[in-house]
Amino acid sequence: MDGYAIQKLLRLQGLSVFREDVPQIFHILDTIYESEKATLAFPDLNEEVPMTIVDKELLQ
Repeated sequence: MDGYAIQKLLRLQGLSVFREDVPQIFHILDTIYESEKATLAFPDLNEEVPMTIVDKELLQ
């Protein structure tokens, strides 16, 4: 998605767009996309119980 597409989509939703904000919006959308790729690769990751290792000396 390029800057023009971001501006167009925001205007279609009735939001004002500042040209200086477009790179930041692009970066946020890219970060969301990258994190979604990880959840698609491991869709049932939240069903696994995490392993916890406890050092007995830290508990004293």
